[in-house]
Amino acid sequence: NLKTDRVEFSASQWKVMGYRNERSSITAAEVFSQILEEDRERTRQHLLNSITLGQDYRSEFRYLTETGRVIWLLGLGRPVLD
Repeated sequence: NLKTDRVEFSASQWKVMGYRNERSSITAAEVFSQILEEDRERTRQHLLNSITLGQDYRSEFRYLTETGRVIWLLGLGRPVLD
């Protein structure tokens, strides 16, 4: 949600991302802080392009889990603009 700067995930997505406890949401800054530095700017650019152009989002990146493990994620999305 661009207005609230909150990102929501399903219960299974929280689990895949390595969180031990499901949360209601997380800030975009928190999500990006867990993406490995080498992948962060490219991933951010993919997301910004998706929002700006109104196109589907797709990006593969490495993510640091709550337990310190690095996992590969494939982020997929579609911007819904008001």
